Amino acid sequence: MKKNYQNLLKQRLEYYLEWKSDFQDWFKHQEINEKAKIRFYENKKFFGLIINFYFIPLNLYKYLKKKRAQHIYHRVLINIDVLKEELKDEITNNKI
Repeated sequence: MKKNYQNLLKQRLEYYLEWKSDFQDWFKHQEINEKAKIRFYENKKFFGLIINFYFIPLNLYKYLKKKRAQHIYHRVLINIDVLKEELKDEITNNKI
């Protein structure tokens, strides 16, 4: 039973580490999209203002989606820390 529990913890940790990597990629792509948007509208300030005003609900949705993703990302980081501690405790308990 103990060995199975260790394997489950390892698999879950690997899954969360992969998830963390995917989140980091997503955040980087969002950063690049934001830079491209700023550069595109820097010469068209009036048009950019009109577009931003017209798409206020969509922009608010995107902002909330980004904040939710940041919240989940921080929760995943805490899960990774807890899993590492639990795995370390489990390994030390088995050695004793």
